[in-house]
Amino acid sequence: MLAGINRQFLHNCPLCTLNPYTLEETFVMPLPVRSLFVCCAFFGGILSQAWAVPFLPNDFYYRAPQNLQWYSTKMHLEDAWSVTLGDPTLKVAILDTGVISTTPDLTSRVLPALSTAVAGLGSPTIFPPFTDAQLAAGNTSIRHGTYVASVLAMQINNNIGGAGVGNFLIQPIRITNDTAQTNAQSIANGIRLAADQGCKIINVSYTLGDPGIVADAADYARSKGSLVFVGAGNSNRLETIADYPSLIFIGGTNPNDERWVQSTNNGSSFGNFVDFVAPAQNIVAADPPLAPNGYALLSGGTSFSTPLAAGVAGLIWSVNPNLTPDQVEQILRDSAVDLGAPGRDQFFGHGRIDAGAAVALAVASIPEPGTIMVGIAGMTWLVWRRRRVSSAHSVCG
Repeated sequence: MLAGINRQFLHNCPLCTLNPYTLEETFVMPLPVRSLFVCCAFFGGILSQAWAVPFLPNDFYYRAPQNLQWYSTKMHLEDAWSVTLGDPTLKVAILDTGVISTTPDLTSRVLPALSTAVAGLGSPTIFPPFTDAQLAAGNTSIRHGTYVASVLAMQINNNIGGAGVGNFLIQPIRITNDTAQTNAQSIANGIRLAADQGCKIINVSYTLGDPGIVADAADYARSKGSLVFVGAGNSNRLETIADYPSLIFIGGTNPNDERWVQSTNNGSSFGNFVDFVAPAQNIVAADPPLAPNGYALLSGGTSFSTPLAAGVAGLIWSVNPNLTPDQVEQILRDSAVDLGAPGRDQFFGHGRIDAGAAVALAVASIPEPGTIMVGIAGMTWLVWRRRRVSSAHSVCG
């Protein structure tokens, strides 16, 4: 369906009187044809998921009557999931405290933990990764990494818990001390390590301290084919952080597509450094030690909007793994829903991440050898459908 596709990405076929947008309510594409995701590609140059049926997962907190994951609908993830649930071999680094590897919703997708956590600049001692037992026994700050990983990658459609953005492979990298505090050196080292480990997505749901050191590491990561996503922060005030090209800063929004604000001193930070926003309020996350069910509804924070945005980049790469980091970021820009003042602004950046539109553009980026035949198939379908619609109009007229 087209619910997740911004209208500016659609076109009128020069040979058809029907706009693809108007077809959404009138038919469901037969399965053998639907997989082509054709929208007169030969002439328009755009492949879309216009005729894909949204994928509705059966996860407990996603489905009725709970319906807790409002943000998945807001981001049109159901449209994206009709194309891909995420490449399970795509590695996503979670630079945080650690991830409880026995989390049921992350089963078999958490790699052995690594660590770059140091006391500070020049410190020779690296703290070892937390064990699962230490993470489970810790407070909510210590379990922060598990929250972040689950928001991004809880198993989709496994009938338990919630649904993440994609079914990715998680690489935990500890960057904090024993009280869940971090520093720029630990983060920078973690980014470099993640890139060397082949992680395409690197998520940092922490404020940076000295962004310059971290930006240098992000430059290195991008040169290795990775993207670094960073939380904008929760200060609820203007921040004067520089706009580093290799750092993708993510702010937060509420269900009304407004900047997320919880209290006077707790809300999405803003400034010219903000690149995108994603939902940050009332987010479902796995929390294995939490009774009775092992899940939490997180009240808010850019710690959680960041993995939602990062996960969409993972879906883009799942569709077309040949894209460069710059191309993936450009797709995020082209597909984002513009909020606030027209164009980029200090509150919403380029706009709110839209997974459905982003995946549609990722599909369009695939240079298939059979594009001409696909286009012909698309034209044939539209002509056939137009004749059916015309006949139906004649009968009903």
